Amino acid sequence: MAWQLSPTPEIPIWTERIPRARRIVLASCRQAGAVITVYTLLAMIAAVYIVQHFAMTTDSLDLISADLPWRKNKADFEKAFPGLTDLIVVVVDGATPENAARGAGELTALLTRETGLFRSVRQPQGGSFFDHNGLLFLPLADVETITTQLINAQAFLGPVAVDPSLRGAPPGPSKDG
Repeated sequence: MAWQLSPTPEIPIWTERIPRARRIVLASCRQAGAVITVYTLLAMIAAVYIVQHFAMTTDSLDLISADLPWRKNKADFEKAFPGLTDLIVVVVDGATPENAARGAGELTALLTRETGLFRSVRQPQGGSFFDHNGLLFLPLADVETITTQLINAQAFLGPVAVDPSLRGAPPGPSKDG
């Protein structure tokens, strides 16, 4: 069964007796192909315009004028300290602190190789700097305790430092003692 438009009435279209909306509908029905073509063309023009002019951002600062004093200060700060912008922070947790540190080290090593994706990768609470200088960043009471323990163990550590093999280790307890 084919669909057909009902025949148009014998009343002339451009008379005042037919309401304007009805005249538009009747003209659109008569020229259905042209109407579809025009509206398809308009939809394509609108789609091109939207693609070229519509943008969305998740940065709420883009909604606030950059001419405000605090925004200018923020821009100056970001220029002065570029390492503090566009950061991705990864928190690594593990069953033990050692497992977490090992996992963080491995992740840092893997991400460092991805130079196309990351400008720089650093491990703020680890890495070679903290391996060498980590004692300096402990609380004062902990540093004092560790220093005291090292001083007390000096008699044992001295010979081991000279000869790190078992020969440098002091003898253990004897059966006679």
